[in-house]
Amino acid sequence: MIDKVIGTAVGLATGFITKKIIIGTSDNKFRKLIGSIFEFGVINIVAQRQNALKAVGRFLLQSFLQKKEINFRNRD
Repeated sequence: MIDKVIGTAVGLATGFITKKIIIGTSDNKFRKLIGSIFEFGVINIVAQRQNALKAVGRFLLQSFLQKKEINFRNRD
């Protein structure tokens, strides 16, 4: 239950951010329409593929942390 709530919240936040990136501060109605379409699509994709996105996120985080650890060791 809590995973679904978190997934939906992440989907909404990601969709909102996507819309803001596309629209910016524009008052253009066409851009607003396209932004809303992208927002809806991103929300659905994130909500439906929570497990896959978590796996990708974990992989990227581990890769990033390993690179930092290697760079830190090379300084010594």
